Amino acid sequence: MILCTQCGNANDDASQFCLHCGDAISAASESVEQQRRMVEQANLARLAASTCPNCSAAMAVVIKRSGLGLALVILGVALTPFLIGIPLFIAGYMLRFGGKGRACYRCPRCNYSSA
Repeated sequence: MILCTQCGNANDDASQFCLHCGDAISAASESVEQQRRMVEQANLARLAASTCPNCSAAMAVVIKRSGLGLALVILGVALTPFLIGIPLFIAGYMLRFGGKGRACYRCPRCNYSSA
């Protein structure tokens, strides 16, 4: 059986076109078993990347934000009566929450972090 690269439908080995979407199936398409093996290897690699090297516990994905942004927010709140705090607060807020952040793994058992 050969999987269609367009829709993922399983077709006979002798098929030249997908029975579901009509897309041409090349002779170089991988068989279902080869694709299953590749998926299993990818799952094992993903599992190994999300397992703590210290205690072998499952790690959780956390988003790291800018520490400088947090410091500017706190400083801006503290200096608000002196009017310099408002621009510091805005700049800190933009640094802290303006971007996506950086994803990394963290172990809840031993607090190991990947980044």
